[in-house]
Amino acid sequence: MPPPIASSPLLSIKVIDAALSALPPPTAEEKVRLLSTKLYILTNPLSNPTIPSHSSQPNSSRLSSSTKDTLSSSSSIDVLHKSITPTTSDQHDNELENHKKRLEVLDLRLDLAHAHLNLRPQGWIAAESELSLVEGALRSLKRRTKRRLVVRKGEGDASHKTETLKGQGRANQEGREQLGKKRNAGDGGGDEVKNTGVVWKLDESELDERLRLIRMRMIEMMVIVQRGLGREGRAKRYMEMSRIRE
Repeated sequence: MPPPIASSPLLSIKVIDAALSALPPPTAEEKVRLLSTKLYILTNPLSNPTIPSHSSQPNSSRLSSSTKDTLSSSSSIDVLHKSITPTTSDQHDNELENHKKRLEVLDLRLDLAHAHLNLRPQGWIAAESELSLVEGALRSLKRRTKRRLVVRKGEGDASHKTETLKGQGRANQEGREQLGKKRNAGDGGGDEVKNTGVVWKLDESELDERLRLIRMRMIEMMVIVQRGLGREGRAKRYMEMSRIRE
């Protein structure tokens, strides 16, 4: 159920950010309400009017007979399929963009948990709830990242084999030399290598660092919460987790 403030037609992320940074700063209760509303907007696309709903998609039952006949031909279907099927690079870009959006939500949950901590002791339970959601999401993202890196490694190997097998004799030798130059440039952090695992790996490094920072923030606040709730055993466990670099 959305926060009461979310029903305002003038509400947007920009308005909320302005309210959060206003002087004098909002009270602890106001900050919790603002952050809760921002989180609701980010995690519920239908609450954002700029995001089209499923109703905007074409309905086959509403198409005219001539349009249906056109789409029924194999050539038209092939053209349509190519136009809506994302390329490999598009899929990678979309995954990275989605990954960044998830991290944005996790950062926001941590901000909300911190705001709840300022309402101690009554805010401790709410803070623990947000931190637990962050902890679970981090595990899920870590599993996805591992699977994706395995897939990307396999694709990179296959791409390498395909490229080196092209041509014969001198042409094949030149192709191998050119590929070596590309790979060396990529290893150095250059932008010459496109749509390969090299650029993808660089993006993953940046995201992994953000995941690490989010994890450390989560652990620090979880230790405070568990101690505040008198759970010294759990607090000790999270302190031990902070010493483990994942």
